[in-house]
Amino acid sequence: MIISKTAKIENAMSKDANRSNLHIASLQEVNGSPALIATSGHVLAIIPVDADIDEFGPITKEALIHGRKLAKGSKPIEFKASNGFKFQDGSTLPRPSNDDVGEFPNWQQVIPKEKPKLTITLNPKFLFELAQAIDSPEAVTLEIIDALSAIKVKSRGVNENLGVIMPIRV
Repeated sequence: MIISKTAKIENAMSKDANRSNLHIASLQEVNGSPALIATSGHVLAIIPVDADIDEFGPITKEALIHGRKLAKGSKPIEFKASNGFKFQDGSTLPRPSNDDVGEFPNWQQVIPKEKPKLTITLNPKFLFELAQAIDSPEAVTLEIIDALSAIKVKSRGVNENLGVIMPIRV
């Protein structure tokens, strides 16, 4: 399998090792193409991959991180998954079976099916920086007027700190 863009999908995996079915990514077929899917139960990430798939199933955080370390720069991550993860440098890591990690959640059921009423594009770095600036590490509330207007961002809690972020025009 060759994966050229795994992003950092492990950031969407559960940090809790006791939640073994969420502590992995799952390589699955999505709309006829392979994709890496990860969820913590709070966030869901789906990353299409350009891959020659020898087997679908669970992929550990360790395998993704090790593969990315081997992929210097934009070079693709290449590994075979049949009897464990075998990397292009000859190293190996064990591959969990579905019996080891349990059934991966039915992530399709949480994706909204209805047509969106409003679509905006935000720079995630700016949103993260603003959440830190208004001291809102747990959650923020977004107040959106339309796709081109400034978006009011409020912290949740005792102090309703306020920030503003501009959508990106695409």
